[in-house]
Amino acid sequence: MIQDGHGAIINVASTGGLQSLPYMVVYSGTKAFIIAWSEALWAETRRHSISIITLCPGPTDTKIYQAMEPDYMGIGKRVPPEQVVRTGLHALEKGGMTVIDGRINYWLSQLYRVLPRPVLVTLSEQQFRPKSIVPLKKEESIVPLNDS
Repeated sequence: MIQDGHGAIINVASTGGLQSLPYMVVYSGTKAFIIAWSEALWAETRRHSISIITLCPGPTDTKIYQAMEPDYMGIGKRVPPEQVVRTGLHALEKGGMTVIDGRINYWLSQLYRVLPRPVLVTLSEQQFRPKSIVPLKKEESIVPLNDS
């Protein structure tokens, strides 16, 4: 693409890469890598007229849920894959870098900018905790970091 002087790539990450997801650590870590990698490539290649979009959908109605625990719901309504594709193509036309599909997903992703991370990670842990795991006691639910 650099030799040709043009091209386009849409890397599909996830809103899960914008947050810490207990019990889905490899998934959220991998998606976070895709976001960071894609954004760095965007910066490196844009002077070569290569468009790179990082697409971060939320829950999407795909077969991934068949492989997960039956009671897993995620946060938010599952959208059709066609909507996610439209969002990615629209962002590509506009020349963006990273796009989050859906307004609710966008606003949920912004919580990490304004709320303390221990609170959000604790809420994620509660949301994604398998039913077979015993919850923490109330006094253990949010553990502040000790800098000593």
